Amino acid sequence: MMVEYKLTEKFTDAVIKNLLNIQKQKGLTPENIVDEAENKDSPLHDFFEWDNLEAGKKYRLYQARILVNEVKVIIENKEYYAFESVSVSVPYGNQPTENREYISVLEIFNDEVLKKQVISSALKHLAYWEKQNERYIELSPIIKSARAVRKKLEKQWQNKQKK
Repeated sequence: MMVEYKLTEKFTDAVIKNLLNIQKQKGLTPENIVDEAENKDSPLHDFFEWDNLEAGKKYRLYQARILVNEVKVIIENKEYYAFESVSVSVPYGNQPTENREYISVLEIFNDEVLKKQVISSALKHLAYWEKQNERYIELSPIIKSARAVRKKLEKQWQNKQKK
């Protein structure tokens, strides 16, 4: 089977070769990648934060996200995550700026703009999932249905904008 690796902006041939080498020699695990990246000459080195104070702060932010995502709310006997991460406009000087913030699902359910934003985000995640899994024929009925739902919603939103 012919296999070709495609590069994104951040990745060079050396990065991909290094990852493939790790996979072949040790197994491609996060631990093995970090071990290799510790070497300052490694093409992987610059992908990581090596300042432990800064890395600790970033890890605590990650833990805060996990914490918020563990809170649930029960509405009419159905369990939901209590908060969604959405983009909100906040004042900054003379101009508003976009910021990500966790908003209660109860507030989102009652706000059409926020609800549309959450649904749009979900559809983007679904499109990504479809792209990742379209090679599996067994999943084609799910992918076909998902695409139909997305097109239907997009058409509804376009019709609402015209009014």
